[in-house]
Amino acid sequence: MITQSILEFCRSSSPEAYAFWTQGTGDAAAIAWQDHADMIYTFRFLDRMQDLSHTAARAYLDLIAKSALYGRSLGDQPADKAPNAHLTAYILSSAWLVEQFTPARLPQSAFVGWDISKIVNPDTLAPLYPKAWAHHIWRVSHWIGGGPSILFNLARWGRIDGLDLAKVQKVLDATERDLMDSKTDLLRPYKSRILQWGFRKLYRMNHDPDIADIGGVVHILWIHHALGRPYRNRVPLLEQSKKHMNDNAPFMEDVPYCLDFDIVQLVRTAATPSDLDPATKARAEKMVQDTADYLARIPEQGYTLHKVPGALATMHEAALLAGATEVAGIGVAPIDIIKEAGWL
Repeated sequence: MITQSILEFCRSSSPEAYAFWTQGTGDAAAIAWQDHADMIYTFRFLDRMQDLSHTAARAYLDLIAKSALYGRSLGDQPADKAPNAHLTAYILSSAWLVEQFTPARLPQSAFVGWDISKIVNPDTLAPLYPKAWAHHIWRVSHWIGGGPSILFNLARWGRIDGLDLAKVQKVLDATERDLMDSKTDLLRPYKSRILQWGFRKLYRMNHDPDIADIGGVVHILWIHHALGRPYRNRVPLLEQSKKHMNDNAPFMEDVPYCLDFDIVQLVRTAATPSDLDPATKARAEKMVQDTADYLARIPEQGYTLHKVPGALATMHEAALLAGATEVAGIGVAPIDIIKEAGWL
């Protein structure tokens, strides 16, 4: 079992967050938002939510209630200092997990001050995003997917007038219409194909832009999956994600993190039972083992706390893909984190 190795890495990476969540000590506001969410997700993947402090849970949810977030301004808290769409989606998803496993609840004040027109275009309902990043599919996808994830979880709480899951479906309709290629479903927020070609040439120096295309589009497809909405172009999405999964061993890049989850999750959710051949299942099983081996001996340099939930999510997703009833290495039942939390 690698659980203790992972928990020790979490403790050493962010001792304040670890002490806060396991002992209820410290100031929630003094800990980075991302560290809070990383701890919560890590404990969920390890099936250790019972170890979280209820005092910490209440303090965290109270902090969310009094903080400006993406799409939510409060008093003298400037919007440009608020967490971005990706981080806000992560914060709300972690809050949802906290509510499912502790007695703590978000106060009603957490649902005051939201301005949906800051998240989606009020006329078209397509997600808003910084136009300057339109050619960086991976980065801009965190707004294009993060906004709908925020709305998805707010709608699940059902405490904001005029926001329900039917409206989230309309946002997905607009996203497909305005920001996704009708034949492939890949994100197409940019206007100039020539500029996009140039950007991809530069991007290829450090990353694979084809993998980034898939890693980007999954951020909106997650909301499709959470709502049980079919993918419009299931087959080409499956073909591309399956190719990346098979061609990039052991991981999509040098170390295991959320990009591996993106690819594996799309393979699983785009596939029908007949698509899951023995080779694909064997590759999924190997991914679980390779990731477990890495997490059992995390190097002192080159890895961060934020990569841990992505790696663990990959293990769970690969176990589901392989049809396993237990995630090898951590000995817990695999969970569908996107169905459960709506973001990663």
